[in-house]
Amino acid sequence: MHHKRHSGVILLPILAVLALFVYIFLGDSDTVISLPSFDPPKIVEEINPNVTESPVESPILYGPYTVLRVVDGDTAMIDIDGEETRVRFIGVDTPESVNPDESKNTPEGKVASDFTKDLLSNQEVYLEYDVDQYDDYSRTLAYVYLDDQKTMVQDELLKAGLATTMTIQPNSKYADRFYALQVEAREHFVGFWRTGFFGG
Repeated sequence: MHHKRHSGVILLPILAVLALFVYIFLGDSDTVISLPSFDPPKIVEEINPNVTESPVESPILYGPYTVLRVVDGDTAMIDIDGEETRVRFIGVDTPESVNPDESKNTPEGKVASDFTKDLLSNQEVYLEYDVDQYDDYSRTLAYVYLDDQKTMVQDELLKAGLATTMTIQPNSKYADRFYALQVEAREHFVGFWRTGFFGG
């Protein structure tokens, strides 16, 4: 004899589960459904602590000192703390004008000397030193600045085409800059680059 299954028997467990679900999630107003927290990834800029931006180095200047007289295009006698000091300009070389061997002196040397005289005669200057402060002839080696503390005499000589670069290690702080100024003067045929005295 076949017995009919009552569908209600099957539905009872399902209804019971649904009722429990409604009670837990909807029926209790104090129930809070918490979801796992998730923080989005942060973009962090990585900084290499070993790499620093090099600041522009300001020259350390000494002075002011009075120029007593100009010897030639790249040398001057300067009063440094009451002592008459022969100062040779670092990094440049001008034609000879006061060499004991007269055959080595040139009209171009006098032109360069007069140029430096126009810049420095009876002026106050500031000096910047490099690694070696003296040469083998006991001359003081320095970069020479006008009283504005910005204009360097070496730069002016090179820009005017009246000097060539002369780098003697270890004094080479401005060697690259001096060379660039020389190239510019040569390419524009300035000064002795125009006359051919410095070659081409």
